[in-house]
Amino acid sequence: DGPYPVVSAVKDQGGCGSCWAFAATAVLESHIAIETGTLFNLSPQEFVSCMPNEDHCGGTGGCMGATVDMAYDWMIASGGIVEEYQMGYSSYYGDDGECSILQKNENNEMIRGTKRDGPDPEGITGAVATIDGYSILPSNDYLALLNAVAQHGPVSVSVAASPWGAYESGVFQASNTNVDNNVINHAVVVVGYGVDEDSKLDYWLIRNSWSPTWGEHGYIRILREKPPANMTMEELEQTSFCGEDNMPLEGDGCENDEINSVIVCGTSGVLSLSVIPVGGKLL
Repeated sequence: DGPYPVVSAVKDQGGCGSCWAFAATAVLESHIAIETGTLFNLSPQEFVSCMPNEDHCGGTGGCMGATVDMAYDWMIASGGIVEEYQMGYSSYYGDDGECSILQKNENNEMIRGTKRDGPDPEGITGAVATIDGYSILPSNDYLALLNAVAQHGPVSVSVAASPWGAYESGVFQASNTNVDNNVINHAVVVVGYGVDEDSKLDYWLIRNSWSPTWGEHGYIRILREKPPANMTMEELEQTSFCGEDNMPLEGDGCENDEINSVIVCGTSGVLSLSVIPVGGKLL
């Protein structure tokens, strides 16, 4: 019933469509902390400014969107991720920024400012942490997400967040029969689950990236529906537990997929795509 002590402060992505980068780094921070005991503030800007998105998955890259699993593939291949303090967030107003963690001179040497005398260290010149890989949970599987959060920690999820703008507190509910409630267009982090003391409603506790003043200190609790029992996935998809997302390119779809719609289940489609890092480690 989080948030966990290995969760950093809620961030604010601003006017940049970088939710995917914030979700990716937030989950990385937690899993690296769980594995190593060290809680970093990692750099979403490195993903936004440096990661290509040639297949246009989840958008066209940077502030126009990408996906968490792509971020992890790129980070692993690139040798890890840097701290927020090495490459601070500069895309708040919608500019992708330059991929320049530290500038280099003509001899390909790192350019540094003049350091004053004193005990301060020189600073880190490379990535601070990485993961061995990641796992994508079975799509629209309630127990898979529940068990992953309970046994392993925070999980990145894709959601239909258009109705979330007016949320202030309580357990958010949205009908999957409303088409607008099914369009996946945002990435967030499930950090826990519980039961509301007043309403007795089950909920997922979700960390957002819309600043700590939004919702419940930057979090939202959404209805944690249990799927009807003794149904196959095909039967389940025909119930009100699920809905149809007819704009998959707004979420995690790729431009060349040629898929016109996908089935998403749970409140706000929270069960549609879940990603969890594996093997967090320091560098």
